[in-house]
Amino acid sequence: MPVLVHLLATLTFSWTASSDQLEFRERGCAYIYQLDGGGFSYEPTPEMSVYQIITTREEFDVSLPENTVMILCSRNTLVPHPADYKVINAGYDLMINSYDNRRSTLTYVDGGVELILNDGEMTEEERSWSDGILAQMQSQIRPRTSD
Repeated sequence: MPVLVHLLATLTFSWTASSDQLEFRERGCAYIYQLDGGGFSYEPTPEMSVYQIITTREEFDVSLPENTVMILCSRNTLVPHPADYKVINAGYDLMINSYDNRRSTLTYVDGGVELILNDGEMTEEERSWSDGILAQMQSQIRPRTSD
């Protein structure tokens, strides 16, 4: 995905947060949107940190174009942050690209949240963290009108 490679080279924002013993770092984010004629493009948002927003606000209440379908963030781990459910509740999927070029997508599926591995594998420790965090998130997910 050449667009993704170019995008990751342009992300510059850095944010660090922690949850218990797992440290979260984020270099930057972008939003991915659907083009009128089909296909997708992206817009880097170096001033936007999903970590900062989800850990300091009740909602992921960022003003994005109507045709936005996904948020992409470059992070130190594929493990979702416990508050990433706020992105899902705002109506967006969250793609996480790890610093070592693995990729996952946190997405809304059948009334809940699911983490899909797109590229690479998770370690046993990452899988354990992710499973626990996903279990916590399930009760926080709001049904979408399509359910």
